[in-house]
Amino acid sequence: MSYRLTLMRRGMGIALALTLLLTTACSDRDQSAAPRATVPPATSTTTMAAPADPYAIPETIDIAYVQRVIDKLYEIDGDATRIIAARQELVPEAARILQAIYLPDELNRQLKLWGDAVAQGLEPLKDPPGNIAATITQLIVTDKSCISFRAERDFRDVLDAPPAPRTNTIVLKPKAQQQDPAHINPTPFMIDEQFVNDPTAQPCP
Repeated sequence: MSYRLTLMRRGMGIALALTLLLTTACSDRDQSAAPRATVPPATSTTTMAAPADPYAIPETIDIAYVQRVIDKLYEIDGDATRIIAARQELVPEAARILQAIYLPDELNRQLKLWGDAVAQGLEPLKDPPGNIAATITQLIVTDKSCISFRAERDFRDVLDAPPAPRTNTIVLKPKAQQQDPAHINPTPFMIDEQFVNDPTAQPCP
């Protein structure tokens, strides 16, 4: 092989290498210059539905709804009872709780009953007392402005020596908001009357 041919081949090899190098560089430049597609990160949005108010007045007031309301009212009544039992007196805190669930006439009756019970030493109460249990047996009036019903009330969780369960007529009326500034009572009703089989009574006249 002549020296000239060797130089020509070497020159061709160098030229080819330069061509490949330039092609690669241009290709890299083109790729780096090209805008890259931006894929937004996947996001998941979970919307938590607000829980339904179990005490909102339904279109049709049925036994299940009224039972739920009276159970809550007697649970709050039980809170007051437990405070009175622990302090051995009708303290203002307990009176405020009772005020949140009883309308004025029935509230006065409840306060008098508690005053008498404290004077007698509260001995019949369980330690600690539970709640009055009410089992609704009949709806009488089901109106947003007045609900009356018959219920068997049981004091076995409240008193050491409870009387036999008795059927009472109970009247609920719309809550007096000014009586419950601390929002102790989450229901829209308060107890207006509680009496035992009084044939002259006219609930929700």
